[in-house]
Amino acid sequence: MIYISITLVPSKVNNWNIFKENLNSLLNQKTDDEYSVILSIPKNYEIPPILFEFLNSNPRLVVNQDVSDYGELTKIIGTLSYSNNPEDVIIACNCNYIYHEEMLDYQVKKLNQYPEHAICFNGENGLDKKTWNENGEKRYVFRNTDILVPTDIDRYILIPSHAYSVGYKRSYFKDDFNEEIWNLIDDEDLIMSYYLKKHKIWLLCVKWEKETDFRPRRNGFFPVIHKTLNVSNEYIHDKNKMNETIKKLLYYDMDTPEGKVIYHIEN
Repeated sequence: MIYISITLVPSKVNNWNIFKENLNSLLNQKTDDEYSVILSIPKNYEIPPILFEFLNSNPRLVVNQDVSDYGELTKIIGTLSYSNNPEDVIIACNCNYIYHEEMLDYQVKKLNQYPEHAICFNGENGLDKKTWNENGEKRYVFRNTDILVPTDIDRYILIPSHAYSVGYKRSYFKDDFNEEIWNLIDDEDLIMSYYLKKHKIWLLCVKWEKETDFRPRRNGFFPVIHKTLNVSNEYIHDKNKMNETIKKLLYYDMDTPEGKVIYHIEN
C-alpha cells in the first residue's frame, strides 16, 4: 500500500480554492497502484465543514485528527498509524504545491531501485561517496560537496527538503520513532535526517525526468506544477539551533556493518 501524507493548519483550509488544488493533485496521481492520501490535522484544530463535503466524494482521502501537533512532522506521525506493512510506501508532501501526476509512480520506482534509501528531490549538504579497502576491511567516506538542485544525477545528500516530497518505506520507522525524537527540534527535515542516519538509511536526492512549467532554477525541474502560495524555494537550516544530540549524529563518525562511515561536512 502507498500512503501520501500531508498536514495543515485551519488557515490553509480556509483558503479552500487554493488548498483544493493541492489535494486534487495528490488524489489524482497517474498510477495503477492502490494508494490513500492521509491528511493529519492536529486534534486541537477544528476541521472546517467544507473539508467533510470534499471527503464524501473522494474515498482516497482520509482525515486523521487523532494526532497531536508536531508541526510539519505531524503528517508522518499521523500516517504511521495507518500502515503496518514494512513494505508500505510513505510519501511525505507539502500543502503548498501542486504535484505532477507521475510523482507517486516515480517515487515508488526510485525506492525500488535503491533499497534502504529514502528519496528526495531537494535538500542540503551534497555528499560525495568514496570507497576503499583497508587491511581487508571495507571503508567509505562521505565528503561534503557542492550540490545544485534540481540535480542532474542521483546523488547522496545529508538533509532532505520535504517540500517536493520525500519517499520512505514503513520499515524505516522503528519503535524509537517516538516523542523523544519528535521533540528534538522544530524542523521536520533535520529530524528525519538525524533519524535516517541513526538507522543507517541513506538519503538520495534524485533527478526528476519530466519537464514542467515550474522551473525555479535553470538546471532542471522538480515534481511539481506550481506553488499554491508565495513560499520560498530555499530551505536553509541553522546549525546553531540544533541540539548536541542531532549535531553529534549528523556530523560525526559512525560505524556500520559495512565499515566506518565518516561525514565530512566542512570542506
